[in-house]
Amino acid sequence: MKPEDSAFVREAQARQREASSPDDNALRVFLRIGSIIGVLDDPDLYPSVLDAVFELIPAQRGAIIFAADDGERFTSGIYRERGREVDAHFVPSSKTIYGVLSTGDPFISNEHSPPALCALMQTRSRKLGVIYAEPPLQESGFARRHLNYMIGIAGMASGASRQVKSFETSGTEKQHASIFAKTGFSIDGKAHGLVGESAAMVRLCDQIARAARNNRYVLILGEPGTGKELVARAIHQGSSRADKLFLPINCASIPEDTMESQMFGHERGAFTGAVSRRIGWVEIADGGTLFLDEIGDMPLALQPKLLRFLQEREFMRLGGSETQHSDVRIIAATNRDLEKMVHDGLFREDLLNRLEVFTITAPPLRNRPEDVLPLAWHFIRKNADLREVSVTAIDSEVERVFREYSWPGNVRWLENTIVHALGNGDLRSAAITVHDLPEWLRGTGGHVANGPAVEEEIEEEMTEGITPERLFAALEQAKQNRTRAAQILGISRAQFYRLMNKFEEK
Repeated sequence: MKPEDSAFVREAQARQREASSPDDNALRVFLRIGSIIGVLDDPDLYPSVLDAVFELIPAQRGAIIFAADDGERFTSGIYRERGREVDAHFVPSSKTIYGVLSTGDPFISNEHSPPALCALMQTRSRKLGVIYAEPPLQESGFARRHLNYMIGIAGMASGASRQVKSFETSGTEKQHASIFAKTGFSIDGKAHGLVGESAAMVRLCDQIARAARNNRYVLILGEPGTGKELVARAIHQGSSRADKLFLPINCASIPEDTMESQMFGHERGAFTGAVSRRIGWVEIADGGTLFLDEIGDMPLALQPKLLRFLQEREFMRLGGSETQHSDVRIIAATNRDLEKMVHDGLFREDLLNRLEVFTITAPPLRNRPEDVLPLAWHFIRKNADLREVSVTAIDSEVERVFREYSWPGNVRWLENTIVHALGNGDLRSAAITVHDLPEWLRGTGGHVANGPAVEEEIEEEMTEGITPERLFAALEQAKQNRTRAAQILGISRAQFYRLMNKFEEK
């Protein structure tokens, strides 16, 4: 045989091996999963299934989304991104996953946005959920063999009878959450309380996922009560900094004359009372995320120093002479019109330009009315201990009021309303009725009024009856955690701070 013929044969053999390697690799993966699937504990089983998905299918993200007992809706899920073990934050296509859950037919598409694969997990008696993957890593998209792999993986996961049995008998969603706490499991498939399937929420979750994939500064805009801190936490948890500190600071609650020393720290003797060195927020959160809520309330004199830090990642402690460095990501939020503040000379334009490189707007609740009832049920489950029996129904008139009201206080007001209804209604009733709602929400003849004057009246009613003794008792009960103290009182953090300032002035 001539040398060139030998080279030709070797090249042909190599092509043949390359052509058969995907199926050979798939066989090895299926054999490995089959050998361990019966001995894995619940917290390890489904992450291992996702590992197999990423090994066989060229997708960036994968999820296992679990169905309720009725097989008609989803209750929870595990969400992962390729190469990372922490929980990922993305929203699978509702149309795709509900379509597969309804019909049982596997799904593949390279035309949808994003392209996706999805297959059903089921036993003879019930639908367990779906396995989902998106988007393809290669330009050619997903191939038919990738769908076959997905179907096979779903079948093996469904066949793990001991684990399936544990899911069928584990009882409540809270128990599910406990079982999967180590694997990124989250109630309703939404991490950090971001509940909703509306188009506005899908877009928000997409923005969160994109913000989490980079290290840029983020500015979160939104009305009070829209969940800006939840958005910031979701960005942090989806980022490479997830295992580091997330430090939330409300700028409106910090006295103006102490904010610089709290932000950047101070040296001993920097001012009267500085008896020792103090490390500031930017050092405490080094490597993690510093969330500056209500950035519009930051003193104008401090803004140039924050700008310099954002540009150089350098700072000096108050009273110090040495330059310090910190690798902290800044996420800021506000409900104020910063552009108007710039025009009025209350906020620096160069600082705004630096912060708004990546801007996310948390949608008001009135723009996503289809999420109101799912949120209401979320808060009912969250605060279930306020009633002696489980709440299983919401009166139709209450549903109508919830849908028609514009919720100027957004999600926070809705939660406060649910807490009020659960705590002030019949503790032995399994339903929420109109009589359980706050007086300001019932309206005359069920018609709900809106407007600034009504909003002020509502806030006054919310805080009415909170005495200084009750406020400081809640603060003591919360171990000086002001956010938790506000929750105990059933009011917002801003309302809490206003009350505390009012009482301290007296």
